[in-house]
Amino acid sequence: MKLLDRRLPRGLGGGEVAFLRSLGAPSRFRPVYEQRFSGLGERQAIEEGLRIYESALGAPETMQESLFMRSISYFLHALAANPDAEEAHQALANSLFAIQLSRARAEGCRGVGEPFFLRALAPRSQGVGVLLIHDFGAKPGQMRDLASYLNDSGYTTYGLRLPGHGQPLHTLAYSSARQWFEAAEEGVWLLKESATNVVTLGQGVGGILALLLAAHLREVGGVVSLAAPVRMKARWITLMPLLEPFIKYRFQKLYNEHSEVYHRYMPTSAIAAMGDLIRHYTDHLARVTCPVMLLQSRLDDFSNPLKSPKIIQSSIHSSTCRIRYVGQKYVLAEKNPDQEEINDLIADFINEITGLQGSPAARRRQTHHEA
Repeated sequence: MKLLDRRLPRGLGGGEVAFLRSLGAPSRFRPVYEQRFSGLGERQAIEEGLRIYESALGAPETMQESLFMRSISYFLHALAANPDAEEAHQALANSLFAIQLSRARAEGCRGVGEPFFLRALAPRSQGVGVLLIHDFGAKPGQMRDLASYLNDSGYTTYGLRLPGHGQPLHTLAYSSARQWFEAAEEGVWLLKESATNVVTLGQGVGGILALLLAAHLREVGGVVSLAAPVRMKARWITLMPLLEPFIKYRFQKLYNEHSEVYHRYMPTSAIAAMGDLIRHYTDHLARVTCPVMLLQSRLDDFSNPLKSPKIIQSSIHSSTCRIRYVGQKYVLAEKNPDQEEINDLIADFINEITGLQGSPAARRRQTHHEA
């Protein structure tokens, strides 16, 4: 199984446009179940993979990734023998996540900078997985409270870490939209090992990635996009390619209110890459056919709150695309007084499109309405 090569060249300016044009090519990250070990049965492969996985957990940090990769080989072999082996699917998901967590820690990420994986009790064949993608310049911890709420509602949730984020600042300068998308794509395959239904959910640039995943992966069954930008109020973003040779970093004002989950400064090179992504991603939205919900605040001072969601709605080819205006200046934030309403809107939408009507959240709301 191929995983993301972190040594991908940095792409800026036209490089981001080339990346967007390349979308739709065969995925390099889909798990391939093939016969690898002659004479090894399903049960033996699972047991050996679990043994290696357990040893990897206690191994030195520098050895962990190679050991997790070895365990993955055994789980893939078990799935070659029996594609419906629930235990092998779950063990494979654990190993895939362990690699992401190991990489994050090796790169200096701790606490809110680490990815997280919250598994639901439902079997894979009946499960729903929600991929949570944090904002540009933020950390996975931005999505933790929402992920916990959705997990309590009966969903498996995975909060990924976009390359360059959650670690020392200079690394963000060497990340690109291509790497962000590929990390999000890996997240879909990880969730597919724990749930047959996958919904992508993102904040800001994470919302763009959530839509792009739906455009190019048929495995995505729904999208919740929080304040994905199209038309910008923040005009300074368009100047980044000109300013980059002279100004290397820009202060991020979101840090003032949300210092736990946002970086203090953003490299202008990464801002330029983000700007290219925003300008060109709408060309792909015609491929989106699954249900979509767009959450937006009318007070947003980054993206145009009236034009952006309308452009997205008119560009996609889905029979279900709803726009909801909620929240204060920013839709998703740990200090948002409307967070309970936002959480309920998201859970109700996922319930509706996946048919998980018996989730704890649905039962709580039903009890509340009856009372």
